[in-house]
Amino acid sequence: VALARSMISSPKLLLLDEPLSALDVKLKKVLQAELKRLHRSVGVTFVHVTHDLEEAMMLADRICVMRSGRILQLGEPSDIYYRPADPFVAGFIGETNLLPVTITGRNGTAVTYTSDEIADAQGSVPASLVASDVGQGPALMMVRPELIRRCEKDAAVDCKLPATITEVFTKGGTVQYRARTPKGHELAIEIQGTSHLPMALGEDVWLGWAKKDIWVLKPGEA
Repeated sequence: VALARSMISSPKLLLLDEPLSALDVKLKKVLQAELKRLHRSVGVTFVHVTHDLEEAMMLADRICVMRSGRILQLGEPSDIYYRPADPFVAGFIGETNLLPVTITGRNGTAVTYTSDEIADAQGSVPASLVASDVGQGPALMMVRPELIRRCEKDAAVDCKLPATITEVFTKGGTVQYRARTPKGHELAIEIQGTSHLPMALGEDVWLGWAKKDIWVLKPGEA
């Protein structure tokens, strides 16, 4: 009813300040779809304020991440999620893994790096996957939990490292694992839900990911 009242005067801009935050999950899903349909059909600009990552990714054409009244990044959902401006944006817009690396050189097409845990035969990543403000010295390699998979120690995987499974969360549609590397870095891994868990609590495994799925950014406050 409140939405209908707001739309009756054909506004050019509609502010929605956490309109779905008090709703149960099922009703929220229904109204998210309705808001998306309404936005597409009437063409009015919606400014939708939310702390719900999934809601922002589902509804937005552009996302603005703010902290202490300051805009940290403004862009399309995929850019915000896979190419965050800094560690805070990376963590705020969804759970992620940030592994420390050291940048040793940069040319037009590739950036070389070293790591005390990541096994990488090439020791470099495409320059297009490294933020422009990253120079020589400490940096962070970001890889989202859903892009990490179990692999064999001798598998031909772009990047891999050993870890021990420390926790398992079965979420129905997905299964999330927590793992710890020998150097003590915590990792999150998320896979499609299955009745046969591929990794067990306490198991020592190798985890790998493709270079096309990473993003290298400057260290900072998370």
